[in-house]
Amino acid sequence: MVLSIIVCTYNRKSFAKLCLESIIKQVNLNTEKKIEIILIDNNSSDNTNQIIEELKNSYKITYHLEKNQGISFARNKGIELSKGEFIAFVDDDAVINDGWLDALINAIKTIPTVCFGGPIYPKFESECPKWIDQSYFIRSYKKTDGFINNITARTGFAGGNMCIHKSVFKKVGTFNISLGMKGSSLGLGEEPEFFYRIFKSYQDKKLYNLNMMSITHFEANQKIEKKYLKERIVLSGLQFSFKNIKDQGMLGLLIILLKILKQSFDILIYLIANNKFRYLKSLWTIKGLIKGIFSK
Repeated sequence: MVLSIIVCTYNRKSFAKLCLESIIKQVNLNTEKKIEIILIDNNSSDNTNQIIEELKNSYKITYHLEKNQGISFARNKGIELSKGEFIAFVDDDAVINDGWLDALINAIKTIPTVCFGGPIYPKFESECPKWIDQSYFIRSYKKTDGFINNITARTGFAGGNMCIHKSVFKKVGTFNISLGMKGSSLGLGEEPEFFYRIFKSYQDKKLYNLNMMSITHFEANQKIEKKYLKERIVLSGLQFSFKNIKDQGMLGLLIILLKILKQSFDILIYLIANNKFRYLKSLWTIKGLIKGIFSK
C-alpha cells in the first residue's frame, strides 16, 4: 500500500461526506491503485456511520468508531489501522482541491523525504466581517515547492493537510493524547508538539511544501465570532509559553519575553494603522503568553 488517507470526524456528517467525496473522486481518477481511505468516527452522535453505506458504491472505505474522545486519539487509531507507506490526514470539514492527489503521489515517488504538506484556504459559511483579516485563516508555507526553513519546521504543517511516512511515527511517537480538540471543546498544540519532535530527531530538512497539495477549509460562523477568535488566540499564546518553558527552561522564558516585546510593539503599529484585527490578535497573544508563563 502506497498511501493511506485518514479523515477523523466528530458530529460533522454532512461535511465529512463532502470531504470523502472529494478524495474518492481523485482516487478513482489516479493511476495509482494502492490507496486506502480510512474514516475514524470519534464517537459522533449524528449517525456518521451512515456515510459508509451512502458511499459504498463509490469506493471501499475502512470505518472505525473511536470512543476515546479527542483528535489525537482518533489520529493515532488511524495510524494504527493504516497499511500505507505514507499516511495523509485531511480535516473532515475540508475538501481536497484539484490536483491534490496527483501532486502528492508524484512527490512520494520522486522526492526523498518523510513529510509533505500544502496550503489551506478558507471558505466562510457566511460573509466574513470586514474587521477580520481573512489571511489569518490561510495556511501557506512558502511561495514555491520545496523544503521549508528550520523556523517553520519547528511547528510544522497544519494537521488538516499533511502526509507523513509511517516510519516517522515509529521514530518519534504518535500524537500527544493530552493535546488537541476533544469533542466540541477547543484544543490546540498537538501538531506543533509532534512536529517539534520531528525537528529534534531528524538532522536534515524533512518537511516538504507542495503548493498543488492544497485544500479548502470550511469556516463555520462560530469561527469568525470575536469570542471564539479570542479564546483560540489566547490558548495558542498560552501553549507557546508553556511549551518553551518546558522544553528550554530559562532560554524558553527569554524567547517568550522577546515575543511579548515584539507583540507590544506591533500593538502600537496596528493601533496607528487602525487595524483592529491585528491589534486585538497581538493583545490576545500577549495575554496568552503571560498566562502560559504562570501555568503549571
